[in-house]
Amino acid sequence: MKAWLQAWLKPCRFSIEAHGNIKRQFSLPPLWLPAGIICLCLLVALITWQVTVSDGKVERLERRNYQLLHDNEQLKNRLASAEAERMLRDEQLKQQQRLLSRQEQEIIPLRKRLSLLESILLKRRDKGTHILAASAGWKGKRLQLNIVLVKGGNYPREVEGTVEILAPRPEGAPVRLQLANNRDRLKYRMKTHALLEQTLDWPYDWRPDQLFLILNDHHDREIERITVWLGGNHD
Repeated sequence: MKAWLQAWLKPCRFSIEAHGNIKRQFSLPPLWLPAGIICLCLLVALITWQVTVSDGKVERLERRNYQLLHDNEQLKNRLASAEAERMLRDEQLKQQQRLLSRQEQEIIPLRKRLSLLESILLKRRDKGTHILAASAGWKGKRLQLNIVLVKGGNYPREVEGTVEILAPRPEGAPVRLQLANNRDRLKYRMKTHALLEQTLDWPYDWRPDQLFLILNDHHDREIERITVWLGGNHD
């Protein structure tokens, strides 16, 4: 055994020649040959393992990157869908708001009419003929009047008369306004109530802040008198 080991450990001489000239000589024991082969195999195995590990890492990174790209694309699609739904809800909300606003505008005159009818019914409990409401306002160069008359009680069954419209001048006595067809009074005839509307051209170079309405019966007797402020309701 010792002789065998010595044989493996006994150096062998090697020389490197170039064109017949010895350039370098060296000696190595025979044991270095299998040791070198083993080391070379280990080195190849190590390199192969490193390459395999690197390939595995690259493959995992590629799969992870693909998964991230896929998830990102799904998130983009969900975001686009959510944005489309939000825009749809906003548009539906705007449409509902416009519809509600339009309905409220349509309800306003109905509420006014209902309030007027309630006031008429309440006023009819009183006796006599009255001016329930009146308004006047400028519409360009024209004067617009709206008057509501109410007859209380059941007797007489029907009443008639006139309404005079007076405008106070800046100086002097009030002037009676001339209406259509050269009339200076509004005529009325009613069983329960009457709605009088009148629009007339203003013939003067001055404008009053108020008007006086005089309610007369069919005998031309004054029943009541009210003041109407232009642009507002009566006192």
